[in-house]
Amino acid sequence: MESVLLPSSVNWYCSHVADYSPTARLHAFGARNSICVLHCPPAVTSADGSDPVANAAEKQPDFRGILNGHTNRVTAVAWVDWSASQAHTSEGLEGSFAPELAGGRGPCDIQSTLLFSGSTDRTVRVWNCHELKEVKVFKAHRTEITALASTSLGRPAVPQHSTQASDRNGILAVSGDKSGRLHIWTAEHVASQAQPVSLKSVDAAVTALAICPGRRQQVAVGYQSGILQLVDPHNLAVTEHLANHEEDVHCLRWNAFSIQGENRARQH
Repeated sequence: MESVLLPSSVNWYCSHVADYSPTARLHAFGARNSICVLHCPPAVTSADGSDPVANAAEKQPDFRGILNGHTNRVTAVAWVDWSASQAHTSEGLEGSFAPELAGGRGPCDIQSTLLFSGSTDRTVRVWNCHELKEVKVFKAHRTEITALASTSLGRPAVPQHSTQASDRNGILAVSGDKSGRLHIWTAEHVASQAQPVSLKSVDAAVTALAICPGRRQQVAVGYQSGILQLVDPHNLAVTEHLANHEEDVHCLRWNAFSIQGENRARQH
């Protein structure tokens, strides 16, 4: 008889408890104190663009594993966004950084498997999901983490086990907590000893975060009070206060296509 593994259900009432990486084709979600990781194969289409029913089984998510380390409920997860990285743009998944995922199933860039997670245990943890292991823990928050966002700062960051030097590489990660405080971490590589810096301008829980894909000096921050702000993470300053919502801000997304078009227009 074939065995079936049923992971815990997704944690409730958390706007950032699940995230998908289109680069790695990985999906992660918080389930109690753990994080479940799934691989989502690309859609299989026929020559005429239709979606054959015969290939439906090949597109089912494939369970990769569980990340354990938090001591209380996971409230937020965020993949490092490498979509703006020059390395991915020019080489894609089949470039020079294309080993297989743990278990030998499917190509994946090690850099694109970096995942941040936050919890009611007040820690932010960084995971190498290529090897399904924890690589760093931050303990700067004094209350539970409620939102996370992360992006690359150019070319892929140097992995923890690498001895290569980095130049203008790295990661930007922003976490928000129930008190309204933001912690911002920028580093050239995952093994960096750099510590997060903090900013607080609103006395309400942070409920949504989104880093601008074309202008990484802008982070949109939404609060439980309905306030929406733009923050410069490098200068630790609120650059714009937008009109308030009447209720909690649950989700924020930048329109990447309009930003890319504007950048191309400026270059010409």
